Amino acid sequence: MSNKNGLKEIVKDVQSTFDDVALRYDTIKFFKISAAHIVSIINPIQAHKILDVATGTGNVVIECAKALPNVQFDAIDISKGMIEVAKQKSESLSNISFFIQDIEKLNMNKKYNIITCSYALFFLPNPIDTLKILYTHLEKNGKII
Repeated sequence: MSNKNGLKEIVKDVQSTFDDVALRYDTIKFFKISAAHIVSIINPIQAHKILDVATGTGNVVIECAKALPNVQFDAIDISKGMIEVAKQKSESLSNISFFIQDIEKLNMNKKYNIITCSYALFFLPNPIDTLKILYTHLEKNGKII
């Protein structure tokens, strides 16, 4: 098996795993606690376009969208199951758009001043390359949290 095929299998495994746990994911309280902490890190005066990558069930993006109702959020995840749960949880919020997308092949065709990424990089075979991809989606003086 070539390295490229091996990476495809890893991606499929991660996607499948998170599809399988999507409905149970929010029983882990730590994720909601850390989401609230990320909200406290964001400077509301500087925030205007935020991307949440590996959004999972949307804990971070939903907390941020509630706290910053005038900010537009995009949220991506490779797992359709996770995105479906996130959409259900955020039905009352109009400032979030969700996309099924692989973080390692991110192509949003726009720039953000803040990108959040929680609990994802350690799942990836090439986290440094992924950070480089995220950086290309940042506006000048943007931040990755």
